[in-house]
Amino acid sequence: MAYAGLSTDLSVGTATQVAGRDAYQLGLVPRTDGTLVERVLVAVDAETSTPLRVQVWSTQDARTPALEIGFTDVSFEAPDGGVLDFSAPAGASTREVEVPLPDPADHRPGRADALTAVPEGVSVSGTGWETVVAVDGVDVAGLLAGDPASAAALPGVERSFGSAGARTSTASSSARTAPPVCRRSTPRGSTTSSRRRCRRVVCCPRRCCRCS
Repeated sequence: MAYAGLSTDLSVGTATQVAGRDAYQLGLVPRTDGTLVERVLVAVDAETSTPLRVQVWSTQDARTPALEIGFTDVSFEAPDGGVLDFSAPAGASTREVEVPLPDPADHRPGRADALTAVPEGVSVSGTGWETVVAVDGVDVAGLLAGDPASAAALPGVERSFGSAGARTSTASSSARTAPPVCRRSTPRGSTTSSRRRCRRVVCCPRRCCRCS
């Protein structure tokens, strides 16, 4: 909260209900006009302090949230143990395996600079709501279409896709792919769309996925 307060006005709004539960609303308003985000409202469960809903308003429409995600039904009670009951099919053999839990003593905290380091091909500029992240060699069209293969060019760690027909791929910072394809805006009434190749993709709160 203290860090957010450096660039954001924080407030507690009126009480509300989400998924049948009492909640209070935490408001966040950027202190800059260098973003398309007008304000953010987070509904927090009054009993458990669990976020139940997030709403984001755009500077272009202050009445209707541009993005809203939240629970429609939620329960914090422990599930019945019967949900874990398992009956082996006929003819199958079973064996019990004890899986050891990791020892906290084996965990070594990373270096401080590792928390701010970015992979090769990624650059970050600006601060707060005006932060700009630029990524080279990204298939934007493929990512927007949900193509798992397009994630192979993302710098960073292994990425998994659980949907049918998807696969797990390991992104390599040294990978080089064809320039991404970005869609240009299509005039109203037109039945065709144009595409262009871009060498660099810049994403930020003000211009999301801009080719250069």
